[in-house]
Amino acid sequence: MGLVGTVVASALAPGPPASPGYSISLAAPADDARVTSPVLVAACGRGTEGSRVDVPGPGRLLTVIMDGSQVTELEGAVVAVPAPVGEHDLRVEILTSDHQEFAPPIESDVHVKVDGPGPVPAGPHC
Repeated sequence: MGLVGTVVASALAPGPPASPGYSISLAAPADDARVTSPVLVAACGRGTEGSRVDVPGPGRLLTVIMDGSQVTELEGAVVAVPAPVGEHDLRVEILTSDHQEFAPPIESDVHVKVDGPGPVPAGPHC
């Protein structure tokens, strides 16, 4: 009975939600950029036809991951995150409000080098 229950539960469990039909990129920071801390992170969305899309969108979150660890999540597209001096891998990903990934994932990655503390730069435009 245990195997049957597992199979039924797997069949009834919903899979990841379908992508809402847009992609994201980072307007800041640029890949391989030298930056100061806090690091300005600005995500931009584009629909399949190329039109600008507000991210993360209703019922969604933008999560910021540095070196494999989540540092923040927000309902907006721009945030400044503290970072230690050195090289870091930065990822942003759109999740549902209950923290599920979309299928396929909506994410963007960059590599940055933090030189030290500094002012937060003005936000770029998408």
